[in-house]
Amino acid sequence: MSQVDVGCRVSLEDAGFEVVCQAFTQALKEGKQRPGCVKLCFVGHARAGKTSTLKALADKPFDTQQRSTHGVETFVLSNELLQISKPESVAAGSTATPWGVLEGSSVRELLSKGVAKRLAQQLKDQSQKEARQETPETRQSSISRSSSRQFKEESGSHFSDFSEMQEIIKMPMDLVAKAMNQTGPEDPEQVVLQTWDFAGQEMYYSMAHVFITAPGIYVLVVDLSQWLEAVTKPASVYSCGLPVELSDSLDFWLAAVLVHAPDARLVIVGTHDDLVPPHLSCLVRGRVNEYLQKRLDNPVFHSRLYVNEEEQLLFFPVDNSRSSESSKKGLARLRRILDQLALEQAEDAGWIPTRWAQFYTVIASSDWRPFVTLEELTSKAAHFGINCQELESCLRLFHGLGQLLHFPGSPAVVLDPQWLLEAMAQVVGCPRVMQGNSHQATALLQKGELSRELLHKLWDKEKFHGQEATLRAFLEHFSLLVPVAGSTLSSPSHWLVPSLLPKRRSGPAQSDQVAQAALFFDFHGALRQLLPSLLPRLFGRLQLKHETLRGKMLCQDFLAFSMGSVFVTLELIHLEPCETLKLTVTASEETQVNHQVMSHVFELVSEGLSSCVPKLCFSTKVPCPQCPGLSGAPRHLLDLSDVLSELQLFCAASQSVFSERSLPAYLRAWRAFQLESEKGSDVPIGEQSCSSLENLGDAIFQLDFLYSSPLVYGRQPLAALDTMSELQALQGIAGLSPRVEVATFESLQDALLRKAELPTVLHLSAHIGSPMPPAKPLLLLEDQSGIAHALSEDALAAMASWEAEPYSAGTASWLFVFLACGSEQMVEHLMHTAGLRHAICCSGDVLDAAARVFCRAFYKALAAGKSVLESHSMAQSSVLHSANLGIRQEAEKFRYVVADRSPARSKAAPTALRKKSTSWTLPPPWPRVEDYASCRLIDSCRIAHAFRDRRVVVILGEQGMGKTAMCREFCGHFSAPGRLFADRVVLLDEADFKSTEMVPDKLKYVSSVIFKKIDEKVVQSGLNSSTSMVEALHQLDRLGFWLLVVDGLSEIADLGPEIILSLDSVLSTSGAMKLLLTSRTRPSLERAGSGGGFRAGKAVELPVSPLPPTAAAELFFRRAKRPLYPQDFDSVVTVTQPLQYEPSILERLAASPLLHILGGIPGRLADAAALVNSELNSLLQHPALPADWNIVDSADAMDLELQPVGP
Repeated sequence: MSQVDVGCRVSLEDAGFEVVCQAFTQALKEGKQRPGCVKLCFVGHARAGKTSTLKALADKPFDTQQRSTHGVETFVLSNELLQISKPESVAAGSTATPWGVLEGSSVRELLSKGVAKRLAQQLKDQSQKEARQETPETRQSSISRSSSRQFKEESGSHFSDFSEMQEIIKMPMDLVAKAMNQTGPEDPEQVVLQTWDFAGQEMYYSMAHVFITAPGIYVLVVDLSQWLEAVTKPASVYSCGLPVELSDSLDFWLAAVLVHAPDARLVIVGTHDDLVPPHLSCLVRGRVNEYLQKRLDNPVFHSRLYVNEEEQLLFFPVDNSRSSESSKKGLARLRRILDQLALEQAEDAGWIPTRWAQFYTVIASSDWRPFVTLEELTSKAAHFGINCQELESCLRLFHGLGQLLHFPGSPAVVLDPQWLLEAMAQVVGCPRVMQGNSHQATALLQKGELSRELLHKLWDKEKFHGQEATLRAFLEHFSLLVPVAGSTLSSPSHWLVPSLLPKRRSGPAQSDQVAQAALFFDFHGALRQLLPSLLPRLFGRLQLKHETLRGKMLCQDFLAFSMGSVFVTLELIHLEPCETLKLTVTASEETQVNHQVMSHVFELVSEGLSSCVPKLCFSTKVPCPQCPGLSGAPRHLLDLSDVLSELQLFCAASQSVFSERSLPAYLRAWRAFQLESEKGSDVPIGEQSCSSLENLGDAIFQLDFLYSSPLVYGRQPLAALDTMSELQALQGIAGLSPRVEVATFESLQDALLRKAELPTVLHLSAHIGSPMPPAKPLLLLEDQSGIAHALSEDALAAMASWEAEPYSAGTASWLFVFLACGSEQMVEHLMHTAGLRHAICCSGDVLDAAARVFCRAFYKALAAGKSVLESHSMAQSSVLHSANLGIRQEAEKFRYVVADRSPARSKAAPTALRKKSTSWTLPPPWPRVEDYASCRLIDSCRIAHAFRDRRVVVILGEQGMGKTAMCREFCGHFSAPGRLFADRVVLLDEADFKSTEMVPDKLKYVSSVIFKKIDEKVVQSGLNSSTSMVEALHQLDRLGFWLLVVDGLSEIADLGPEIILSLDSVLSTSGAMKLLLTSRTRPSLERAGSGGGFRAGKAVELPVSPLPPTAAAELFFRRAKRPLYPQDFDSVVTVTQPLQYEPSILERLAASPLLHILGGIPGRLADAAALVNSELNSLLQHPALPADWNIVDSADAMDLELQPVGP
């Protein structure tokens, strides 16, 4: 028990031991307090200035010779202004007091003060209560019981031994006495910062997943002086204007925070601002800001990033030398902001049970080992009334606060994180020269091979003595050490160190063994660069679970292992905009790769990935048979969950449906097996949890499906939503007949105002804009021209009344389904401001594959008469049990949000509401153009805008300019359901007009061809076949605007005049037809004929220009038959590492002589790219270059030395 002064002891003993124990027990049972601690982490590249920034914030002298941090260093900082009761102390403009470093375990002391305050308050309340009932006799009896002998004896009634009570309970009596004697106002609740200063060297990257936790604030430090050369010289070895090693480092830390702490706050700091000359300061800051904006295109970062509003930057420039008043103000502003975030974090942490605080205080102050087993902690926690389930939550809390390390399944709980982190740092920071072990140190640093002898030498410190076995168990559990195959896993003698493994080196002439099957694990752009420790950690997890695995080759970016006669490889490949994991499986001739082998390998690897990156979702994909790739990199991928489901096979890239026969044999067998198992199994697999619901064929609700996928936002191209795949997923659901419309302002408002006889579900599929914080999110609708119409939350709430009875049985009410990424925030705003009651929405980013599985299962259940609550639960179950393991953890992101004032209804719809539904089929999608230049999407908007008041548009351009591609892209977008020409496009091209040498009446022949095509569209629209052109035109006119396209008018030279005359007649007869022509030369339309169709239509000409240099380089890069290498630009270079898809590489390619000659004409670019194969050693030897081309002179003229991305 703590020693207290005599005066204090008397006042406590007057209360009596029994009373104190009772009050303490009651305080532990019912008391609550704030943790009062926030984790502040400094991360970034080596020598970026992390430690100097931390010292500057603590007002420590600047050290120009500051050594590099190795491993992790921790400090506890305090600021007297960090008081939860005084948030105004860190308001903008206030002076932020420098932080002070606290010695000792200040977090433990802070928690002890909180426990003491709760106990003192309990004693005061009890004393006041007893004082009102006290008599002289009871007072004397109380004093008598408080003698030292009785005090000790009575303690035995609670504990078998008084020393045990002292050891276990450890009541902070001195702090209690101080709190009881305090007469003035209570001290404000303090917040301290537990800072972690991480080493930035690449060798320490593998430790990131151990110490990065979700609660906390992360300060990413960037060296501004590294951009100086990038802004003064052309880019050569730079990635987006930054040296490759620094770019990779920045990508790693952004990825590490996103993967392991997606909910943490992020602040970016630019150091060494004093080294940037004043005349280059604006240029450097602008370049850094532009670079970060491209890297931070993930909406998750947008919501958690704290930006520099004052200077309109994404980062805070600082000068840690504090050489000027402005630099001191910059640091004070940064300190004030971190203070504010710390207070917000402490406020969000809420309250914890007092027994947790006292339990941690006791175990942290015990003279235990730096670790303790879970069994020992469980036994000790029982004395505090903490059961096993509560203990798990308690340990998880203090792990998040950085006070201990606790991971499910780990050998023990680490009470001293610095002990474990230092042991890790000893391994990865092994010196090159060690007396008697130099050759082993060389093997470790060059090959990542670690022997038991060297490990014993590295841990030859007093703090590690006698604990090597536990340390090895920890490092193996975290996959920081991977036992070498052939060693006994229970007692290995050799390990591989993932962070020190080399990278695989491959050249253009090297080819891998041809795989029999391939899968791709796609992380959907969440990572621009997968963590370098991923594959080694994955192999470590697999080997721990399956001892039969035999590693064949292990690198940071490549893994090969065998499972019996099956050979498996995992490789990181670059598919824009991020790296993707490619899985290939090969078997011997006797053992073919069938669906059983592939499904076993798939589940094995998927489970391993899920355990390595538990907070990051991924989807599994297969190469699309419709879009064959080149050099092992497919052009398009299909979700495995879609391929294995009952859905029609659909290629989103080409917008085409294809047959199951196009799939590889193992996939066809896998699909058949999966569908058969879903029919016969009682256990829900994939989507079959709703398969039994298809016994009802009558509609019980109306589905309004509104979607928006604008082509451009301003002049910025937008990624297209895969709406057709969403609609494909809804096909075949009995009782479902959606009303499909484009989500414009008017259509959305009409849907809100529309009164339906049946309960209505409003399903909105649209982009949510992600402007930089603190701006609120925007809903991107589209107008008739395909241009985005941004709608704020307030405008969305004000457009119409959202208040209605929730979707329920027996009432004509409605439900809002909005499955866009991060739609929960917008839904909650509508609930608070516009009266919305029930909605299905998404929390955070959601994978498309998961959304399709959820959507189909939800509507299948709803159409079968299930309630919204039941349907949501069944749909979540479908995602949770999906055949695609990577999307299972997405299930919890689909939220059923209910306003507080309106409880969820759960009863099913009655039979009386059912009525016969009309059959619904999705029209066949329009085939899209592969690798279409995004810069030309604005031309589609221009065509659509011209059609608003004109009837004829002519696209003009020379051969190969891309007229057909532009025409087909326009038709593909605007023929989608609900758009301007919804499935009402008739296409004519040169192939429709055969040789006319024997045709006596060319005009009649042309008219018959046009009539035949138009009548086919009439029949496809569900109408009766027409007997004449006039009848066919009138039938199509009744459906709305429709489009007639004649592609290649100038190529049909012998029928040109007749075609124009026929089109003139059609224009004059039809009132709803629009006409789109493509031609190399300007056609004569004004004097077409007596019909006057062209004169009334007022044709608009749209000349097609060559592609801009960057867009031309992008098309060439994508169409090349092999990757590009440095020798493609400089014949002297012999580096074999392929170049990655980066803006700097595209700029280099755009400036090359070859692309200058091709002139940005898409046809020429595609033809030239087709010749870039393994037989062409360099672009400087391309056949398209003139014969007198001088390679040496041209390479010198470029005056740039190109290096590959990576080592």
